[in-house]
Amino acid sequence: MTLQSLIVLKLMHIPETEILGCLGYRGGSLANAQTALHKIKTSSSMGLDNPTYGYRYSHKQLIIKFCELLKIDQDFYLKELSSIEDKLATIQQAFKSYLFVETGFVRKNQPIFVLALLESERRIFLSKTQRIKPISQQVEIARQLAIEHFEQRNGQLTIWGNIHYYVFYYCKDDHVVITPSGQLREQKIKPEQRATLTVKGKQPNHLLNLHNPKEK
Repeated sequence: MTLQSLIVLKLMHIPETEILGCLGYRGGSLANAQTALHKIKTSSSMGLDNPTYGYRYSHKQLIIKFCELLKIDQDFYLKELSSIEDKLATIQQAFKSYLFVETGFVRKNQPIFVLALLESERRIFLSKTQRIKPISQQVEIARQLAIEHFEQRNGQLTIWGNIHYYVFYYCKDDHVVITPSGQLREQKIKPEQRATLTVKGKQPNHLLNLHNPKEK
């Protein structure tokens, strides 16, 4: 049994407000603590990858306080928390594998502002959990993503043009080319080009973020 499942089991018949009240959460601080508790019970990382500030305790400290209140063995919960943190560190350090959608685009008279806003359409990132898998599994995931993306887009990528193929970058200097049908190819590719917009030498992120989705 995991730490998370044990906490969920022990809290099954205890009202949230009661257990949080034992830790001093009442009134204005209660809502944040309830959000943190929800993450502890439902998130695969117990919320340690996206912690909620609980005013009285940090997210990890809150988990430990729950464990102490619920009389969970200290060696067990510390080992479980350490394992989760090690996994999160591995994810953080892993190369952010992604597909680049190659259309052979050559700029003519398209406004650079529009291209910069649509730049994110040319890259499909693997999720955090997918990119720590072995390379062979990542390639298979990338193949399926390429096939699905091509079908969903009907072979076209808005202003960028018709999709020729996909380049899957699984580490900094290595890649594999994937056809729209999911076939793997070895071929020379052109260096990626990226449309960017600057104002006084800086990117206006407050504008670009309105369109560009965050990496998963």
